[in-house]
Amino acid sequence: MKIKKIKFIPAICLSIAFAFTSCDSGVKYSIDNPTDQAIKVIIDDKEAVTIEPNTFKSFEEELEKGKHTMQLENGEKTEINLEEYSVLLNPTLTNYVKIIQEYGVGIQSSANDTTVMIGDKKYVGPIKFVSNAPVISLTDVNYDVETDYPSVVETTSRGTVTKTKIFRFADFDKFYEAEMN
Repeated sequence: MKIKKIKFIPAICLSIAFAFTSCDSGVKYSIDNPTDQAIKVIIDDKEAVTIEPNTFKSFEEELEKGKHTMQLENGEKTEINLEEYSVLLNPTLTNYVKIIQEYGVGIQSSANDTTVMIGDKKYVGPIKFVSNAPVISLTDVNYDVETDYPSVVETTSRGTVTKTKIFRFADFDKFYEAEMN
């Protein structure tokens, strides 16, 4: 009996691999409006989306990775490049701050502490990130601007677990004064 090599197995494997990677080609996105006025945001010349004042809105549909345009209604277009799995679109170019919170046994470390100047005020603490960029990665964020840090985090090991939260600058300033100062 002669055994024939099946030549299409590599093609099948490649097709399966492509199917799995193509499922992850989209970018989850949210838009935040930290202002006291509603804003209308237009992505890629599509219909404007209204974001109410002080509202964080996550969208079900995903955007493709790559280049897009974003603009406020009656505003200048901003070219954006989406490469991360999850992003915050920041059409108002507001400052956002990421903070690392440690949970666990023992004294919290200062290994993550940095000193940053925002405006004319100095902040010292586990500040991971400060930006007013039009696109901010949320890939490393556990808690968005509307979700508070939990008071307790369960772990299966001894030691410290870190969780990252993104803050609007005004909320960060209040959190800093109440919790970190």
